[in-house]
Amino acid sequence: MPHPLHVRTSTPRTLLLALVALVAAVAVVSGAAPAARADTAPADTAAAHLADLLAEQPDGREVVVSELLAGEYDVAALEEELRAEFDRLDTPYHVVVTPYLAGNLGSDTFLASLQDRVGEDGLYVHMNDGHTVVRAFTTPGVDLRTGDATTALMGDESYDHTSRLQDVAAGYVDLLLDPEIAARADAARDSFGQERAEEEPSGWAEFVEELDPLSYNGPANTGFLVAMVGGGFLGLGLTAVIVRGYRLAQAQAPVRGGRRVPASRRPGAPVVAVRRRALRRSVRFLAVCAVIAVATVGAGAVHVLRPPASPDERADAADPLAAPPYVASTVRVDRVVAAWEDDPVYVDPLAPVDGASIAELSDAVAGASVPVHAAVVLMADSDEAGGDAEVLAHALAHTRDEDGLYLVADVGGGKVGIAALGVDLGVDTWDLTGLTWDPDSEDVVRGPTLTVLGRLDGARPDPDAEDTVPREAEYRADEEPPESRTDRFLSEDFWPALFFLGPLFGALVYSVLALAAWLTRRVRAVPGRRLRPIARRAAARMVAAVDAAPADHPNAADTMRDADTALLVLNGDPDELDLVGATVLARRVTRRLRSDSGQEASVCMVDPLHGPAVGEDATALSQSRLPMCASCLTTADRARLPLRVRDGRRRVPHLTLNRSWVRTRYGSQGGLDADSLVKETHAS
Repeated sequence: MPHPLHVRTSTPRTLLLALVALVAAVAVVSGAAPAARADTAPADTAAAHLADLLAEQPDGREVVVSELLAGEYDVAALEEELRAEFDRLDTPYHVVVTPYLAGNLGSDTFLASLQDRVGEDGLYVHMNDGHTVVRAFTTPGVDLRTGDATTALMGDESYDHTSRLQDVAAGYVDLLLDPEIAARADAARDSFGQERAEEEPSGWAEFVEELDPLSYNGPANTGFLVAMVGGGFLGLGLTAVIVRGYRLAQAQAPVRGGRRVPASRRPGAPVVAVRRRALRRSVRFLAVCAVIAVATVGAGAVHVLRPPASPDERADAADPLAAPPYVASTVRVDRVVAAWEDDPVYVDPLAPVDGASIAELSDAVAGASVPVHAAVVLMADSDEAGGDAEVLAHALAHTRDEDGLYLVADVGGGKVGIAALGVDLGVDTWDLTGLTWDPDSEDVVRGPTLTVLGRLDGARPDPDAEDTVPREAEYRADEEPPESRTDRFLSEDFWPALFFLGPLFGALVYSVLALAAWLTRRVRAVPGRRLRPIARRAAARMVAAVDAAPADHPNAADTMRDADTALLVLNGDPDELDLVGATVLARRVTRRLRSDSGQEASVCMVDPLHGPAVGEDATALSQSRLPMCASCLTTADRARLPLRVRDGRRRVPHLTLNRSWVRTRYGSQGGLDADSLVKETHAS
């Protein structure tokens, strides 16, 4: 038995066989490794394609916006705006922006594959239009909390699927620079597990939203609102003019209700003058209201027209579907047409398709009876064709401008678009509608695309054949052109609101204000307990005016008697009529001592607390004409409210009391004796 540590010496033949086996194994392994890599990581992947595009960008400031966003954004301008935001990080960055697409672009490994092909340090970001989830990571040595920033952005309710990419990028960069990002991310994580209560928008927020000039109904709502407000001011001013004009006409009319007005009942010249002045003020008020109405409508117009046109409005103003090539941008179209020079079947590098399917499509295209060009692409609602494969097919056809059949296979949507130039298809395109989309097919190439090609095996070249038109373009041609913001602002509701509904509302406001004024006068006509403090304040001002008046004041001697009477009445046991009289006397003394005018006219006998009268008018309150202030002269007789004071247990109009205050019109006609006034008070 050999020793355990004994090693048997190999023969030369054995060594030769081992060497041959080793060389063969190395050859197999070295040959198999590239083949396995070729199967798992072909060069023409989405990551490789986007890495090539990033290489064309400024070093360390690389931003690539997918052509699939050309329908929603100006791609070049968006790249510059995003570059300006990420420049704030002072870190090399590599940013890719696409629509939200399934497949390899939606996987968590996409950015890792992209970084593997770019091979540079820095921040890698993938943004999806319509989603606030920003995928990002950094290479070693770059200190940015990308995960926390993504979490905090998702938890920020100010961002949602409607947010513009520029705003999402700005918010994401702000979070990356926020020193409190860890705490904000923790708060966001805590909120994810909680059911957020639906917050009802406030009434003001809903009101502002309804007036958004960029929304479709916003201009019309704004126009109706400003027309109502402007018309309301016009109605308010016009109603005031009509009311004052009617009262002036009544004062001047010799006949009322078919009967001649006796001279004793006609208003005098002062009344007519006062009402004429009131009418002139109303006319000036109407002019002011008209200016306010114009300014209101103008402000509404500025609010509607000032914001720049939205993408939808720009699209409406120059609808690409109105004429070939039917798309908003031809960047991708030109690239596809150029690729067709080498191969009539174009496959988008971003499109996840099976190579065997493409081979079958190439064979079918080569064997077709007419020239066929096909494009297998990804599409999105935000792309240049609005996600419509048929529109893109026609754009490609008119850009290439050669007779033939053009097919676009939308990998994501599972639909096929068809366009034909100078080709007799042999069937109506409407008969192909059911074949261009198969919801049960998982492969748009093997399914609808090859099915359509097989159905068109009878197509033949025909230069006289009518070119096909996208169905969406036909629909648009039958639609009425979209209204501009100005048309919507001046909608069918604008003019009725400005000249009918608004003025009616203004007249209603005038009526409400008139009623409120009448109620206010009614309250003031029954001052009650307020009379005593009113009288004491008037007396205090009178005493101050007496002390301040010079000894040689021309009205000093005449006013002293009224001042003494007012003070004596107040120092006694005055009733409400005494308090009114003392107030009238005190105010009269104060006015006369503060001016050099002579004897005042009578006080307003409708309500002596109104002040001096400026004229007389007939009234149902008295058998004779009464002196009245300007306010009472311009008020309709039925709306005149006489001052009411307490008489025993009830309140009566002061004009019904047979007292010296009333008979002398509060000292305006004949003198007042303080002793007599006191006796009348005790007698009542």
